[in-house]
Amino acid sequence: MNHPEKNQKVSKWREALTGVSYLNAYDSNTCVDEATMVKEAVGEISDELFTEHFRDHVGDIVGMRSHMEGLSSLLEMESEEEVKIIGISGMGGVGKTTIAKCLYRQCSRQFEAHCFLNVKEIFRQRESLLYLQEYFLFKILGIEHIKLANAEAGSNEIKTRLQHQKVFVVLDDVDQTKQLQGLAKDTSWFFPGSRIIITTRDKGLLQECGVETVYTVKCLDKEHALQRFKQIVFEGIPPPDGLEQLLGRASQLAYGLPSALTDYSQLFLDWGIRTKTKEELEEAVRKFEEVPQETIVDILKSSYTCLSRMVRIAFLHIACLFNGDPILSVLKVKLDFGSSLIIGSIIQ
Repeated sequence: MNHPEKNQKVSKWREALTGVSYLNAYDSNTCVDEATMVKEAVGEISDELFTEHFRDHVGDIVGMRSHMEGLSSLLEMESEEEVKIIGISGMGGVGKTTIAKCLYRQCSRQFEAHCFLNVKEIFRQRESLLYLQEYFLFKILGIEHIKLANAEAGSNEIKTRLQHQKVFVVLDDVDQTKQLQGLAKDTSWFFPGSRIIITTRDKGLLQECGVETVYTVKCLDKEHALQRFKQIVFEGIPPPDGLEQLLGRASQLAYGLPSALTDYSQLFLDWGIRTKTKEELEEAVRKFEEVPQETIVDILKSSYTCLSRMVRIAFLHIACLFNGDPILSVLKVKLDFGSSLIIGSIIQ
């Protein structure tokens, strides 16, 4: 290597290392443990690596483009005068987090500060609203070693610090009212033009906290489920003729839940569906129809267990006594333990 080339290489390394020195580092003293710190670092690196790719390939995820269009119209990004708080609700496994991540990657760079926070996971680490508030401030502003006296002080600190810059925040998987009230109780906490996204299974929680704009995520319809199934299993290759009906049955095993559909699709892909005969595929689909895959059972179970005790009781009564009855008929029934509001929670 001659001197000019060597000097150029040294110059590039000097420039790169100088740039690195200005980056915010992870401090092990602010994390619960090393595993959590590594997980956070890996997640952030992954987000950086795939942000541009994700923007360019939103259309590759079946139905995602329509979700982005629907949410963009609600967010009104061109409006700089007001704060928007948007809820995203839907049952477990329906794709709320994936949609929120896509929206975050698409919009967050337009804001002075931004963060994506898995509220349920962070809260569960210590069952502490105070810790959740401290972690939120660390994530969005990089404030290390912050110690708050109590949750009220935490709310005041968030309000004071975020009233002076436009932020984009995703509070993912909120499952308790106090979590939302402690992090984003009111639009007055934030600088004009800020956007706050909340994902939750509990639409009633959003209503209780005064979130008026809610985007409800529904299961995939049969057409989109089949499209997604073929997209994963055949990876863009046209499937063999004569399998459309069987593939339709296979795609319906997940009942329109994207997460379960992905698992089923991967299962068929690993099984070697492309090399199987029509008869073998028929047998495999029939077996899955008789005995659902554990994933779908787990998703439905988690959606049930997250309900309040009263709603679970109502659900069991309705499932056992009114199975197959029209919703309007069930709403008219006067049950000892609740009203149409409880039944409404079950429907949601």
